[in-house]
Amino acid sequence: MKNKLKILGLSALLMSNVAFAGNNKGDSKIETNPEEKVEITYQAQVENIENKEEGLIRNIELSDKGIKVFEFQNKKDKEIYLETAQGKIINISMNPEGKDENPVINKDGTKVYFSSERINSKGKIQQDIFEANIEDLVKENYQIKLTNISNTKEKSNNPSVSKDGSKLVYENKNNIILADLVKGTKEQLTSEGENYQPNIKDNKVVFAAIKLKNKKSGIVMVDLEDSLRTKQLIVKSSEYDFSNPVLSDDEKKIAYVKDFSKVYVKDLETRKNKGISSTYGTVSAPSWDEKGTFVSYLGTKEDSKGADKIELYVVNVSDLDQIKKSKIFTKKNPSEIVMNKGFTAYEGALSTISATGDVVYSGIESSTIKQYNNDLISKDTAQNIEE
Repeated sequence: MKNKLKILGLSALLMSNVAFAGNNKGDSKIETNPEEKVEITYQAQVENIENKEEGLIRNIELSDKGIKVFEFQNKKDKEIYLETAQGKIINISMNPEGKDENPVINKDGTKVYFSSERINSKGKIQQDIFEANIEDLVKENYQIKLTNISNTKEKSNNPSVSKDGSKLVYENKNNIILADLVKGTKEQLTSEGENYQPNIKDNKVVFAAIKLKNKKSGIVMVDLEDSLRTKQLIVKSSEYDFSNPVLSDDEKKIAYVKDFSKVYVKDLETRKNKGISSTYGTVSAPSWDEKGTFVSYLGTKEDSKGADKIELYVVNVSDLDQIKKSKIFTKKNPSEIVMNKGFTAYEGALSTISATGDVVYSGIESSTIKQYNNDLISKDTAQNIEE
């Protein structure tokens, strides 16, 4: 009998660009932990995940070469798995000491980054960002090398890798860290408030922030081509919280969630800011297609019997003055759900769109990852939504 996955729900705003001071480049020192091993080598294992104890597949990420990584969570632990283009499932974290979560993969499918809890030299759990070189792994040489990217005494989580694979951003004790993977250097981008959920594409970094000056919260952007690392508060509020900011691939737009209930898109050139979701209840963090034309998200609400009803929505945002909404999964009791990388209030599952416009998801009745091939908006697969 196949294991049944438990699917849970999710989550963050408004106004114009504001530049604010604080933590220019080089202001803060990042303390590393030199006592700990920087590299770990071990043998990965091919597994049949359907034989594992009941759990949840979440945080699916995919490379342009069809390689998928995801997090598998059950009552015992969280582990990182990889599915090759040939369909083999490989456990790449192999960690009996703590949980592994929030994987991301670079576009060419050679490196995976994730947060991992491991016992340090003093016998205490240390949570760091690790890089897994999977170039040989997908060639069926299952020896894998992990490199500790963050290596600090403070908890590190939620990595995001640039499109060219040269830069990585992640959380570290309420701050956002930028790691240059080519030069091997690290830089702290923040110094005030609590900052989380960073996202990077090329030369821009966005992240959510709370407890800023004047008790503001919002979405912050840093242009890495600016040597001063000036921060722009592109969305702000003293009433609401924001989460899951995601840049479009061309870095001209940003999608985010406001107050767990509304998905917004902001055009960074025209400064238009538009709510694009028409659902009631919680909404999950959005994802972009490669061209910056469509945004997908999950809407979660209770049905007449009090059970959560989760559906995938795809929105055409090419013209923010004329939003066209469609949803793909319109079944009353869907047997499939879309998942993707993202931090959620309920450890929920999010949506993702591949470079070719395919949607990747995991079924509720089976922990096997599947791919839903579609052209996003079509008469065959989508249903228009009335406002």
